[in-house]
Amino acid sequence: MKAGLKTMGVRTLGFGLCLAVVCTTGCSGGWRRAAEAPGGAATGPHLSDAAIARQAEAYARFAAGVVHDTRDESELALGEYRRALEADPTNEALAIELARRFLQQRQPEEAAAALEVTLAREDAGGLVYAWLGLAREMQQDHEGAVGAFKEAVRRSPGAFPGYRGLAQLAYQAKDAEAALKVLDQAARQPDAGAAFRVDLAEMLALGLRQEVLTEDQVRGRIKDALDAAAAAQPDSPELLRRMAELYRASGFAEEAVRSYERVLAEAPPQNPILRGLLYEQLYHLYVQTGQSGKAGAQLKALLDLNPTNPRGYLLLAQFSIQQRDYPQAAEYLRRMLLLNPEFEPAYYELAGLEISVGRPEDALATLRNARERFKQNFSLEFYSALACASAEDYPTALRHFGSAEILGKVDSPERLDGFFYFQYGSACERAGNYEQAAAQFRQSLELDPENPVTLNYLGYMWADRGENLGEALKLIQQAVDKEPDNGAYLDSLAWVLFKLGRMEDALPHQLRAVALEPEPDSTLYDHLGDIYAALGRSQEAREAYDKALAVGEDEAIRRKREGLPE
Repeated sequence: MKAGLKTMGVRTLGFGLCLAVVCTTGCSGGWRRAAEAPGGAATGPHLSDAAIARQAEAYARFAAGVVHDTRDESELALGEYRRALEADPTNEALAIELARRFLQQRQPEEAAAALEVTLAREDAGGLVYAWLGLAREMQQDHEGAVGAFKEAVRRSPGAFPGYRGLAQLAYQAKDAEAALKVLDQAARQPDAGAAFRVDLAEMLALGLRQEVLTEDQVRGRIKDALDAAAAAQPDSPELLRRMAELYRASGFAEEAVRSYERVLAEAPPQNPILRGLLYEQLYHLYVQTGQSGKAGAQLKALLDLNPTNPRGYLLLAQFSIQQRDYPQAAEYLRRMLLLNPEFEPAYYELAGLEISVGRPEDALATLRNARERFKQNFSLEFYSALACASAEDYPTALRHFGSAEILGKVDSPERLDGFFYFQYGSACERAGNYEQAAAQFRQSLELDPENPVTLNYLGYMWADRGENLGEALKLIQQAVDKEPDNGAYLDSLAWVLFKLGRMEDALPHQLRAVALEPEPDSTLYDHLGDIYAALGRSQEAREAYDKALAVGEDEAIRRKREGLPE
């Protein structure tokens, strides 16, 4: 017998069946229709001897089926259940369970035959017709499936399976109009409960995932369905979790938060793994809605649940990065790596943080630890290059950049982007290899031609060296056009104009660059002094040089100041 088909007795709770037929207790649903009154008298209509005999046979057959199921004798069990149903065709739950098992075994003809035993009755319920629709669909009887699902809706308009079946057929046909028609019909049911509304929302979301419906078509409908479900005040934790997930996936963060909060407040899962997932979902939603205090509280709750959970520290590190608290983020990553030293990406994230806070030696130590555990790869070489560049060890940085480029071409070509080649070019420039720097910057601009940082860096490098001044002016002007209030870019523009001998054009850009900088900058005042000096405005040049020297003593600037005519 296949796994998942074991045993009828274990799988019957959802169908109103129970094992009481082989015990001394009573059972529920349509299986036992007459309850016993005190003294053994039946409260229902008097049964004929033939009816009593059929009911007794049904109980006996069902019990025999349970025994066969416990022995993994699937075929024998199904035969007994089928005979039990024939003895009592009113037992719709048994008919549905038989159909379910036959469909799992890819036997739609047998499933339909079992359902038709109970469908011979005029008062058969809509749920049986919904299962018949599934059987007809598996038989590739489209017309029969549609008819069965429609009959399910007609007989049980407050149950969702019929609508689901019709909508799924419409999805398969890529017929958005038909799908929305049936789902809108479901939405209009006045007495539908919360579970029905959540099923409706899930079906709408499925249409979006299958690319039959569009976000514009489903987003508002999903919210209406979930809001109606919420108005019914469901108390099922599972239903609330489904609602929260649908709200979240559909972009309704505040509504998702309320649903998750209800679950945790009213029925927190006993399973710590599931509760941890809820804390994590709430954390992300609080971050999304700008509630950083509550977001941090969820991470604290996550670690209180399991203080040795490395994921909790990883999330705390990410949260600290979002709060721009890089030293704290680095500390959380160190704790995370103590608990899970095999999580390779954390080494590179930690190294990046240590570089950003000016601790390149710590970054190199972190990367040495990674190098001892993991094979050589792009990330290891790239972050080693960044750390060495930060430590001003440019020859070693260039060796790591070269290794990273080779590895990237083999394993991670998408990582060789504009940012990579910008960093590579910057290290080349600082190492004094200007020709190679220009080549890397050009490669960066091929991949990211609109990046103003790269445009400015290459243009200024050339301007400062007096090379390629025409092209340098074009690059820097592009950067300024993108960020016209960037003081550094305006300084570059003024400097390349100065190098071109266009002093009058350079001066207003340099004055604006100085005005835009929040703190005095020695280089900006030095350039301003040079422009004033070239214009013959010695007093103003002297004042500019004095301001540069006030920021920091520089012998070259002092010599220029002293060389000015009185």
